[in-house]
Amino acid sequence: MSQATVTVRIGKSPTKDFLFFKELLCSLSPFFRNAFSGDFNEAKTGIMHIDDVDAQLFGEVFHWIYTRDFTRLEILADGGCNNAWDHGVNLYALADRLDIPKLRIDILTTLHVNSNPCLLDISDIQDVLSKYPKSSTISRYITDLVVPPIPHQCHHDYDLPVSEADIQKAIDGLPRWFLAKVMVCYYMKRHNDLREFVEHERRVHDHSRPTEGNMSEMLLRGKRNLDEIRKMMEKYEAGKENDDDDDSE
Repeated sequence: MSQATVTVRIGKSPTKDFLFFKELLCSLSPFFRNAFSGDFNEAKTGIMHIDDVDAQLFGEVFHWIYTRDFTRLEILADGGCNNAWDHGVNLYALADRLDIPKLRIDILTTLHVNSNPCLLDISDIQDVLSKYPKSSTISRYITDLVVPPIPHQCHHDYDLPVSEADIQKAIDGLPRWFLAKVMVCYYMKRHNDLREFVEHERRVHDHSRPTEGNMSEMLLRGKRNLDEIRKMMEKYEAGKENDDDDDSE
């Protein structure tokens, strides 16, 4: 890797400088690659100034680029902090602005693995969908997230007192494309879930002792699930470009 460096200066007075290997930064972000090449002033000086970004938040991007780690986000999520999702969305917004696809994927993967995104409020969903087009990675993820889980994952039936006014308020704050997709996904999922539920019940009532083979499978399940979640996020990210033409609805 080339040892050439560039500086990203964050904030207004006082500012904070972040020094990057140019090749590494530009390989991850078309935004920075375009800025630090060609006839732009940034390419001549090797310095980009972004004055409307929080230095601490950008520091997490800097940390991720060199470590692929989200220390603060994971601490918030592991501690059950209500701010974990909000912080993750703010970090995602910065990753989206800086056009760092791998960072977007890792943020959603970290949130999904370390927190409970199923407990999102309607206001959280409305906030995300009001800021991002339906082709965005996070909108595609949110849409699939709200489809109810399969029956054997639901240990309780919650009878929540929701008024017609509350329902109407929620509907009014959500885009039509989102409501339509959730409705179709819910219908299709109900049919698929019945088959999965029957298969699950059959396995539950099979009292055979675990073999060495399926014990190994159990030990590997954690890593496999993480890999599957990351692949799911990559699928959402890859699907962005295919749906851009539909965002005008």
